Amino acid sequence: MTAEVTILPGLRSPTATEMEVILLCARTQMDDARTARLKALLREDIDWDYVLEAAALHCVMPLLHRHLSKLGSGVIPAAILERLANDYQANARRNLSLSGELLKVLSLLKKNDIPVVPLKGPVLAASVYGDIGLRQFGDLDVLLHEKDIARAKDLLIEHGYKPAHDMTAAQESATLRHH
Repeated sequence: MTAEVTILPGLRSPTATEMEVILLCARTQMDDARTARLKALLREDIDWDYVLEAAALHCVMPLLHRHLSKLGSGVIPAAILERLANDYQANARRNLSLSGELLKVLSLLKKNDIPVVPLKGPVLAASVYGDIGLRQFGDLDVLLHEKDIARAKDLLIEHGYKPAHDMTAAQESATLRHH
């Protein structure tokens, strides 16, 4: 049996070491055995550009930061730790801002008797990751009853929100039928 490795567009072929570093860090908690394995891997020659680019593409930069920052600059190059810290802080600020927006949207819909369920984004980050800063997300997803969608859309537009895409009525109807 052979393992398949998908090469990300624009990135060189990874070594098994770099892939294992990313995979070890792509978790919320690390046990002693995995920490020891990570330390052993980091004694090898690591292509940090690849690790950072691949982690960014897979949206695991905050998790990479969590685990590598615990090891310190004696193990990880200071410039890498600084980039990870800056990236983590920017992600945490963005996530806090989006969480605030989600609360506004939920409150607005509730005030107007529109039942809504938040999905993914900050809700997933808080419930599964235990920290909204550990998950990368760029938008907010909510679930509505089909009968409430038009009213919710009008209400959100009335309060300054804009649709991500301009669609004709036919396109919007087709989107709602298929999604």
